[in-house]
Amino acid sequence: PADIATAADALEDGRQLTSPQEYTLLISALGRCRMIGRAVGVLHRMIRDGPEPNTFHFNAAISACEACADWARALQIFEMMPRHGVPRDVVSFNAAISACSKGGKWEEAVDLLRRMAPLSISPNVVSVTAAIDACARSSQWERALCLFDSMP
Repeated sequence: PADIATAADALEDGRQLTSPQEYTLLISALGRCRMIGRAVGVLHRMIRDGPEPNTFHFNAAISACEACADWARALQIFEMMPRHGVPRDVVSFNAAISACSKGGKWEEAVDLLRRMAPLSISPNVVSVTAAIDACARSSQWERALCLFDSMP
């Protein structure tokens, strides 16, 4: 993790990140090292200074939150997407649902699952199993079984 932080400092301070893909890689690497504050900070700097973040950047930041079970921050970033004109995709929902599951927030996970269809985003096995996991972790067995029966 220290190496990642040092590399992140050097890359950001020197403005050596030149492509959107490099920003995605940085956010993902920071998230894998559980440096959630740094990962989210990169996204916020992109929003403020550019380059303009896209779905991949937001998804990487949500996934970083998910890795640390920070469901509240994951949902905050998820809800920022439309305000910044960034479309959500199934990966956005899956990462947010998984963050809620890890944070013991089954109602939020199920709500996210329900919000997919009106946006013409089809839940996949990952979406449904993450919501089932959220219910199971909270002893909501009947709800988990209903979700299991609805799996794609």
